[in-house]
Amino acid sequence: MASTSKIITSALNGLAPRQKEVLEGRFGLKGGMGETLAAIGDRMGITRERVRQIENAALSVAKTNIAKDDEAVALIDKVKKYIAAKGGVAKKDDVVGFADALAKGIGENQIDFLSEASAAFNVYREDDNYH
Repeated sequence: MASTSKIITSALNGLAPRQKEVLEGRFGLKGGMGETLAAIGDRMGITRERVRQIENAALSVAKTNIAKDDEAVALIDKVKKYIAAKGGVAKKDDVVGFADALAKGIGENQIDFLSEASAAFNVYREDDNYH
């Protein structure tokens, strides 16, 4: 069974401290909710545009790291197949439940991060009419 913390740590490997702080804040990887660009910018003393630039550069590195991690690739592939088996669309709660059975400790924040960093599948905001 894959370890979520190992996959996330591997994805963040090699990032500058500032890049790591931005990704952890944006995706809530240290617990809690993800922060807005403005909130991170205020905390770090930089503009939200600079936070966005740092985030994009960090996601590029994370994508490369994920592609090199066999456990991450296997997990993402299984999630993609699960979503495809559901007709290409699945509720986030269902995807999180499925992924948690494969990699204990995975939650919405980690799914959001893996989706964004790997570009293997998309996550959209859910509401009463769209999930």
